[in-house]
Amino acid sequence: MLPLPGVAAQLLWAPPSGPWAPGLITLGLGALLRFWAVGVISARSRTRSDETWEVARTGPYRRCRNPLYVGNLLMWVGLGALSGPWIALLWALAIAVEVSFIVRWEEANLLRQRGAAYAAYLAEVPRWGVPWPIPPLGPWSFAEALRGERSTWLVAAACLGLMALRQRVGG
Repeated sequence: MLPLPGVAAQLLWAPPSGPWAPGLITLGLGALLRFWAVGVISARSRTRSDETWEVARTGPYRRCRNPLYVGNLLMWVGLGALSGPWIALLWALAIAVEVSFIVRWEEANLLRQRGAAYAAYLAEVPRWGVPWPIPPLGPWSFAEALRGERSTWLVAAACLGLMALRQRVGG
């Protein structure tokens, strides 16, 4: 995936500059959206196989088929914003291209395995809808969200720590 080489490149060629608030807010919103989504579908969202489960239709999945990827986009754009708007834009483009391939594969796989039920979901919920106004929470598990997102938060914290260190040692 793009993030780790991208962070290395950002640290080398575009060290953090300017105010951190916009980037941290964007990153935080992405992390919260992911936390909400994982609390709905559980830590199984980390699978790398073609196995599927029942399609989630509650929480953010009522308005957006891919809230985890929207959360990823927000998190990486927020991280990029620490180095300026052009870096945030580069992150947005890179993540959008990467995710477009993943989503196409996932949708084809779900259509093959779930058939008409998934086709109805495709017609009902937009691929990139915004979960606003906030739909009812529905079934949600704090423990599952915490378990599923622990590694995401560790990576984000490590990236922020590296950004802070890079800013401290100078550009």
